Amino acid sequence: MKIRTTVYGKLNLTLDVLGKSGGYHELSSLCTSVDVCDEITVQKRTDGAIVLSCPGVDCLPQENNAYRAAQAFIAAFPIAQTGVTITVKKGIPVGGGMGGSSADVVGTLLSMQRLFGVEQSVTPLINSLTSDGAFMERGGTGVLAGRGEKVQFLPHVPLFFVLVPQQEGVSARECFALCDQTPPQPSTTNQAVAALLSGDVAALSLAVKNHLTPAASLLVPSIKAALSVIEKTQPLAASMTGSGSVTFGVYETLFNAQAALKALKTAYPAAQIATSLPCGTTVEELS
Repeated sequence: MKIRTTVYGKLNLTLDVLGKSGGYHELSSLCTSVDVCDEITVQKRTDGAIVLSCPGVDCLPQENNAYRAAQAFIAAFPIAQTGVTITVKKGIPVGGGMGGSSADVVGTLLSMQRLFGVEQSVTPLINSLTSDGAFMERGGTGVLAGRGEKVQFLPHVPLFFVLVPQQEGVSARECFALCDQTPPQPSTTNQAVAALLSGDVAALSLAVKNHLTPAASLLVPSIKAALSVIEKTQPLAASMTGSGSVTFGVYETLFNAQAALKALKTAYPAAQIATSLPCGTTVEELS
């Protein structure tokens, strides 16, 4: 038997950096799940090993978040000591700020939970391994606070995006450090939430902003260039997700997004349309 969990990426519609506390940055962010996903498939072994296949990710298996999640699961639930084979099919851009690393933690733990018939919740394990795992597990639309571990879920609002990945990733550590050296910026998350709850997409788009964008653009100048090109397609808003490096435009309709994609494809062949989703994961049993 194989179990496959699909975990959807997220976009930070806002990302307010509010300061530091206990060595961590305090954040406030309005996020939404989008239909760009990683697929994590697991199968039981009998030799006690963890065997990971993750094409497209250049690191040792033991350094991969899916591998670490499997180790944590086995330590917590001895029934899984028989071992597991994990296959990760990446669809979320690596190093893009869309929650791909967290997605693989969530997907591995949910898949192993089903595979080994564990009834106990794996949410505490998810939260111990990644700061935004609580949002990635349930998904939809929500406000993340603290380090991202505190989530207030909100009604789903259909939104349309064009994503423009960059070839170069951004070091989150360097990005936050550089952001710390810049003057404080006004927060927009509360404004965005009020607009979302009132159904005012235009007002929501006016509040779309990421405090990390100036710092990320200094580290990876192609981010600023991409935002400039996106803005020429007349989106409701253009921004960056997470600490980069995926940039995106927000569009009122799918038709508008499709027109923008056509205009962007020449300069950015990897650009793609994404739509918001009301959920973050699906788990299924394969024959």
